[in-house]
Amino acid sequence: MARRKPFPPRPEKPFRVGTLQWSLDNVANHVQAGFPPVSEGVVRAHFFQYLQFLQRHAYTTRLLVGSLSDLESTATLWSTDLTPEGYRFMQYSHDRWIRRLLNYTDDSRESALLERWRKAFASLPSETFSSESDT
Repeated sequence: MARRKPFPPRPEKPFRVGTLQWSLDNVANHVQAGFPPVSEGVVRAHFFQYLQFLQRHAYTTRLLVGSLSDLESTATLWSTDLTPEGYRFMQYSHDRWIRRLLNYTDDSRESALLERWRKAFASLPSETFSSESDT
């Protein structure tokens, strides 16, 4: 199903796409509201898996993290860490990925989901994204 409005172009000013701490805070807020708890280890694995996927598909401009044990509590994904294609993939997938956190099952299933999203992303019509140039 096509989007009604195209994704906006990348802003000139860098911004934080996500942080490990935001994910931890998000889970804490949900638990406080009555959702089942999610361990810090699962939250870390979830955040790491997205960064690793972006790196593996050359969607990043630099190495963000080498291993799960390298993931620091201050880990942050910035808009400037993403290539133009990576930025568009993030627009397509990041909110979906964040919504998956409370339903996280295992790495292989989540990796398969990211792959399906990547394939769907690759087949999107060009008008899905703003025609303005990337910065």
